[in-house]
Amino acid sequence: MKKLIIACCAVLTIGGCMAIGGWAAGGQLYSSYYNGALHSVTERVANAAHHGPFRYRFWLDDYGWHSGWFDDDDDIDGTLDDMDDTLDDIDYGYLAQEWSNRTNTQNGIFVPNVSVDTVQNLHFEFLSDDEASGTAPVQIVFANDYNVTGADIQQNKLEHGTWTLRLRPASAADCVITLPFSTADAFSNISFEIDDHPVQIDGSLTAKSMEVDIEGGSLTADVLNADRFDIDIGSGRFAPSQLFVGTQADIELDSGTITSTIITPGDGSDLGYQVSTDSGVFLFDGHAVAGGDSGSRHASRKGALNGSPILRAEIGSGTLDLLTR
Repeated sequence: MKKLIIACCAVLTIGGCMAIGGWAAGGQLYSSYYNGALHSVTERVANAAHHGPFRYRFWLDDYGWHSGWFDDDDDIDGTLDDMDDTLDDIDYGYLAQEWSNRTNTQNGIFVPNVSVDTVQNLHFEFLSDDEASGTAPVQIVFANDYNVTGADIQQNKLEHGTWTLRLRPASAADCVITLPFSTADAFSNISFEIDDHPVQIDGSLTAKSMEVDIEGGSLTADVLNADRFDIDIGSGRFAPSQLFVGTQADIELDSGTITSTIITPGDGSDLGYQVSTDSGVFLFDGHAVAGGDSGSRHASRKGALNGSPILRAEIGSGTLDLLTR
C-alpha cells in the first residue's frame, strides 16, 4: 500500500513538473471547447475575470424583470423577441371567456366553478314568506358542478373559501341547488339557516362540523355526516335518514321534532348522552328515557368506550326520537 501511494505521488509530481515546464516553454493547457474552438486555461481564467465569454444580464421591460447568461447583446435581443412572440400567442379572449364561465351560470347567477374555485365552507340561508310556505322543497342535488336555479337571490358571494348563499325560493319554479359530486365529503363546515321552507338533500353531505338552525321549516336528507353537530330547532322538523356523529352533537329543541337513526364509530352502545326535557320527550330506540312516561325529566349515560361520542340535548315540548343501528 505504501509503495502504491509513493508511485501515485511520483506520477503527480512528474505530471506537475511537465505542465509547468510546458507552460514556461510557451505551451498552453486547454480546458474547454465552445464557439467551435478549444480555449486554454489562461484564456478561460481571463474571460471569467470579466464574467466569462457568457455574461449574466438583467433587464426590465413591460412584462417584468428577466435574467440569463448571454455571449453578446444580439442573444438578448433574440430572446426578447421570442418572449414577445410567445406572449402575443396567448389567447386572452379564451381566458376572458373562462372567467365569464366561472362567474356566471346560464341564468346569470354567480356560482363557484369546481375547476378553478376552492369551496371549503357552505353557509346557506333559506328565507320564507307567506306565499312561499307549503310550496315544493328547496332541493340540494349532486352533479358535475355548482348551480342554482329557481331562486330570488338575496346574497351570493365566495370569499376566503366560504360560499354564502342567501335566497328566497321563487314561487314560479322549483328551487334547486347543485353541488359537485367531488365535494360531497370535502367541506370543513356546513351551516343551514332555514325559516319556514322545506329543504331536501338528495344524497349525502359530510363536513368536519355542521350547524343546523330551523324555525318552522324542515330539513330532510339521506345522510348527514360530521364530527360535530350544532342543531337548533324551533317548531320545525329535522329528519335525516342517517345522522353520523363523530365526537359530539349539541341539540336545542323547542316544540319541533327530530327523528333519525344516529350512527357512531362503534355499534351505538358507545354513544353517551345528557338530556333534559321540559314537557317534551326523548325516545331512544323506541323507549322513553326522559319525559313522557319515563318518570324523569333528565337522562344521562356514559359512553361504553374512552372517547365515545356524546349527545347533549335540551328539549322544550318537542320530541327527540333516535334509533341506533
